[in-house]
Amino acid sequence: MIGQYDYIFRHYGVRPVVGGRVEHTVTGEFGTILKEADTHKHYVHVRFDGCDQPGLCHPLELDFLAPDEIEGALSQPAKGVSE
Repeated sequence: MIGQYDYIFRHYGVRPVVGGRVEHTVTGEFGTILKEADTHKHYVHVRFDGCDQPGLCHPLELDFLAPDEIEGALSQPAKGVSE
């Protein structure tokens, strides 16, 4: 049996990396990829910044950030938070 994130790589051409940073293209929110679970093999588990509960995201709705993009993503305020 292949892992959930291996399945995503084979079918969608993107490789989720646990601990990697992503931006949700629909909401613009940033989050961190969590370990794969046994359910929802078409989705990536993400804990968005400022949220307690993880969410499931379709891999084609995520921008997987390169290490040099992460610093900028971490410095952006969370949605709905004023400075």
